[in-house]
Amino acid sequence: MSNYNLTILDIAPVTIGNHVMIGPNVDIYTVNHPMTPTGRRGYLAQATPVTIGNDV
Repeated sequence: MSNYNLTILDIAPVTIGNHVMIGPNVDIYTVNHPMTPTGRRGYLAQATPVTIGNDV
């Protein structure tokens, strides 16, 4: 169950278990952009999967 304003920004898997309650204004991001201008110009985004277990 999620409350209002849930944002999930993903380029990697996001797994949400059973009986999970997500509060208002929660952001779940799997991606981060490079910190250098050269990396950003090269579109070198990095992603890590997010897993939220059961009963969280």
